[in-house]
Amino acid sequence: MDFWRKINKSILIVDDNVFNIDVIVEILQAGFPDYELKTCFSGKEALQIMRERMNNHIPMFGLMIFDINMPEMNGFVLEQKAWNLLFKLIWDKPLIAALTA
Repeated sequence: MDFWRKINKSILIVDDNVFNIDVIVEILQAGFPDYELKTCFSGKEALQIMRERMNNHIPMFGLMIFDINMPEMNGFVLEQKAWNLLFKLIWDKPLIAALTA
C-alpha cells in the first residue's frame, strides 16, 4: 500500500462498457476512497481529458486504466497516443494499466 500513497491520487478509467466501468469504480472506491476517479468511454475522450488537464495545469492522473478492446481506438493505440501526449511531462508520468473483460 505504500506505493499507492506516493502517486497522484487520481485515476482515469477508460472503457466502452458501462458495466465494466461500474465494477472497476466500485472496487477502487472500496480500496481507495479518497482517490478522484474519472471515467470516460473512448480513447478520443481520454486524450481530450488529458489535454485539458495539461492545459489547465492540473496534475496528471497517477494511474490510467485502459480497456484493450475498444472500437475506434483500442487500448494499445491509446497508450501510444497518451505517451506521445505526455512526453513533455517530466515528473507527472502516470502508470498505465491495460485490462480486458
